[in-house]
Amino acid sequence: MFLAVGGVAVFFALSSWALTVATGFRVSPNVQLDAALAAAPGASFYSYRLPEHTGDAAMIHLGMPSGGMLDVFVSPQGKVLGSLRPEDRISDTIKLL
Repeated sequence: MFLAVGGVAVFFALSSWALTVATGFRVSPNVQLDAALAAAPGASFYSYRLPEHTGDAAMIHLGMPSGGMLDVFVSPQGKVLGSLRPEDRISDTIKLL
């Protein structure tokens, strides 16, 4: 029994390592969140949108101290790629027209 459990643990560890090698280096969601919060001082965490495909950026939705919201896009490597206020999206602008 012990060997079976140990074998399963080793299999999953190797599978995880192989996936990381195949898809490129990836930091944890916590590291991505820290990067987003560092890019928006005073902001508070609201939500995290999982990347749709391997290599896509995560979207982290933050509440700003001024009351507005901010979507911060963070690469799988933990680099902030950009940010956008949700009300500045073209779809929201069209709704106002």
